[in-house]
Amino acid sequence: MLDSPRFALFVSLLLTVSAYAEELVLTGGDRLQGTITEHSSASVTLEHSVLGTLSIPMDKIKTIDDRKPAAYFAPSPAPATVAGEETSPPTKSAADDTPVEPPIEAEPPKKEWKGSFNLSGSYNTGTSENASLFLQLKFGRDNEVEKTSISTFYRFASANNETNQSWYNFTLDQIWKLPTLDTRWDIFGDLQFDWSEQNSWQQRLAAHVGGQYPLLTMDKKSDPDLWFDSLILNGRIGAGPRKEFAGTDTDVVAEGDLGGNLTWDFTDKHGVVASASYLPDLTDFGLYRVDASLNWKMKLDGFDGLALQIGIQYQFQSEVARDDKNYDLLTTVGLSYDF
Repeated sequence: MLDSPRFALFVSLLLTVSAYAEELVLTGGDRLQGTITEHSSASVTLEHSVLGTLSIPMDKIKTIDDRKPAAYFAPSPAPATVAGEETSPPTKSAADDTPVEPPIEAEPPKKEWKGSFNLSGSYNTGTSENASLFLQLKFGRDNEVEKTSISTFYRFASANNETNQSWYNFTLDQIWKLPTLDTRWDIFGDLQFDWSEQNSWQQRLAAHVGGQYPLLTMDKKSDPDLWFDSLILNGRIGAGPRKEFAGTDTDVVAEGDLGGNLTWDFTDKHGVVASASYLPDLTDFGLYRVDASLNWKMKLDGFDGLALQIGIQYQFQSEVARDDKNYDLLTTVGLSYDF
C-alpha cells in the first residue's frame, strides 16, 4: 500500500505543476502548454512535457494565457499608498540578492498603414523622348490576413511651351492571405488606371484577379550563411478585363495575367522591389501587353525616413495606332521619404 503522506505530497506536486503551466497560442494557430523558464524581447524558452525545451521567437507567439506577450510579461503595478502615509522599504530577504531579469517593456503599437513620397527626375523614351518630373505617392499595409498597396504617380515634361509628357497612373494591389487553410496560395486582385495625352489609347482601365504562390523564400534567420537579409519571389496567374477609351480597339478585352513580384532586401538599409506581368489577349494571343518595373532603394544615414531611389518602368503593347510607338521606357533618379 502506498504511504499516504508521500502519495498526498506527490499529488500536490502534480497539481502545482499543472497550475503553473502556461498555454501559448502561436500565430499559425498551434497551441503549446508548458512552463516558461526564460524570456527575452526576442524569444521565450518553454519546458514541454513531451517536446522538451523549446525556444520560440516572440514574433511567432499570438497570446500567452489569452494575453498578448507584451501584456503577459509587463511588470505588475506598484501597490497604491494612502495619501499622507510614508511607505517603508520592504524587508530584504536572502532571495533579494538573486539577479532578476528586467521585465519586457510593452512596445508601442505599430502603425497599420505606412506611406512613401517620391520626387525624382526622369528620362523617357518610346512614345515620347524627354526629361520629365516624376512624383509618386504610396500607401500600404501588411498583416496576417491581407496585404494592400495603393500607389499613384504623375509624369510631366514640356519644351518650347508645349507639353510633351503628361501621364497619370493609379494602381491598387490587394492580396488576401489564407491563414486558416492548409495552403501556400494567396488570392490577389489588382486595378490599374492610366491616363496619357501622348499615347494613342489616351485612357486605359484594367483589372485582374487570380492566385499568388511563393516560388522562393530565403532569409538570414533560417540560413545564417546568406550574404543578404531576405528574398521573396512570388508567381501569379490570373485574368480580367481591359478597356481602352481611344486607339485601335475600344472594346472591353479579356486578358490574362502571368507574372510575379520580387522583394530582395540586401540589408536593412537598401533593397530591390521588382515586378513583371505578361498580359495576353485571351481571344487573340498575338495581341499582348508587358508591364514591368524595378526600384532600388537606399536609406540615407542620419536622415530618418529619407532614401535615394533609382527606378525603371517598362510598358509594351503589341498593337497601337500607326502614329504611336508601342513601348515606353522610363528611368527615374530621386529621393523618397517614408512616413
